[in-house]
Amino acid sequence: MATTTRVLDANVNGTVYTSNANDALEALDTCHSGATAPTDEVANGKLWLDTSTTPGVLKIYNNATWVAVVSSTTVDDAGGLLASNNLSDVASAATALSNLGLSATATEINVLDGITASTVELNTMDGITASTTELNYVDGVTSNIQTQIDSIPQPPELTQVQVEDDTSTVFGQVSGERLGQAVAANADSMTLLGTLTTTSGSSQVLSGLTLTPYKELHISWSGVNPTLNNTKLRLQGDEISGNTSSNTADTTSGFLIIELDYGNMVYGYKSKSSLTVSTEVAFLPGVSVSAATTSLTFDWDTGSNFKAGEIKVYGVK
Repeated sequence: MATTTRVLDANVNGTVYTSNANDALEALDTCHSGATAPTDEVANGKLWLDTSTTPGVLKIYNNATWVAVVSSTTVDDAGGLLASNNLSDVASAATALSNLGLSATATEINVLDGITASTVELNTMDGITASTTELNYVDGVTSNIQTQIDSIPQPPELTQVQVEDDTSTVFGQVSGERLGQAVAANADSMTLLGTLTTTSGSSQVLSGLTLTPYKELHISWSGVNPTLNNTKLRLQGDEISGNTSSNTADTTSGFLIIELDYGNMVYGYKSKSSLTVSTEVAFLPGVSVSAATTSLTFDWDTGSNFKAGEIKVYGVK
């Protein structure tokens, strides 16, 4: 039998002693296997192969109880793993991943399932500094990005009508010839509405205007000179130049653009008075010129008369 005492009695003949020794060794070799627990010399650490079930369960005596060490088919109380279970018997897969230094979940790792990239190809990702958000920009890409870009069709050639239509939102290619034609066509949208010769009088008026077809007024003046010193040129009461003297060499020249829908004005000038040259580019909102205006009046803030120069007024569609 596999369960027996290991204590040998020397007061027996040689044959009996040998038999008792062999029984004790067999008990050790078989971990005291049997359907019932051994009762001889029971102490902490003693092993017993419990054969009351099939297959048997190896147990160890610990603190007055027999505790299963490991079963041949299942995980035992000590936490052993079976190779045939391929790690399915770990207590917590998430904890196991964390212990391996991985922060990804099993679901996230499974995203890699099916990837056919080689080790060399995967190593090309080493050093990438893109964030998760940035990498997700390629989410959904199913083919080579460069190939997709190369496959984008060329935009259609725009017609001459589309090129010249400044309200068109159609996207397309424009040939140099058609672009040149469009520039020439749009150049006709600036119309000279009148020229004022500023050689006399305290004011110059351009009347009989119809500004409703236009979006802007472009006004330029050159060599305009007053009869009084230190006086400024005005349009509809708004100053559009710096101080100008009556010296023939001291004149004012400049330009202004008026947006007719809202009455906003941008102007720039160069004026000379008493050897002092002043220049300025400025924005003036809310001027009293609109698409409803029928006349433009130019004068000086001091009531001076005009002595030289001219003013040109253009309408821009």
